[in-house]
Amino acid sequence: MEHDFSPFVSKFLPVLVDFVASPDWATRKVAIDAIYSMSAMLKDEIMPFRIDILKVLNHCRVDK
Repeated sequence: MEHDFSPFVSKFLPVLVDFVASPDWATRKVAIDAIYSMSAMLKDEIMPFRIDILKVLNHCRVDK
């Protein structure tokens, strides 16, 4: 299943990163959960986006 989705990571991951910056808490949570799941299955494909992911996650780590 991972190999079916891997061609779309470069299109889909920036959208998730944008959703992590959303003002809506539920949207942020779903986006973070999706990024977490993708990172478990598609490590190599997600590596080019690691800096963007870390920046947005670092910004919301103090989120209540």
